[in-house]
Amino acid sequence: MAKRAINYNVIENFGVLSTKEFDRTDWENPTERVHVKKTKEVRKVSWNGGAPKIEIREWETINGVEKPAADGAKITFTDEEWAAFLFLTMQMDSDQEAV
Repeated sequence: MAKRAINYNVIENFGVLSTKEFDRTDWENPTERVHVKKTKEVRKVSWNGGAPKIEIREWETINGVEKPAADGAKITFTDEEWAAFLFLTMQMDSDQEAV
């Protein structure tokens, strides 16, 4: 069974939460080493032409080519879920300040 092509369009990049850089063996050519840059980012992305969603996901750049990290965890939000998430985090901040 052939793999279905996955297409994505980054609508907006809100920011980088963390960055890691390291060298590792190239999985396609084990005699070579590649430099990997992984970032955990908040972006609004449309997958396969679907409605854009806000997500927190790891992205990796290998040899200048960026793609979603295959081994990275992710969480996606609709616009309404994102607003609720931000509201909850603001409540958490005010609860911490009250202590």
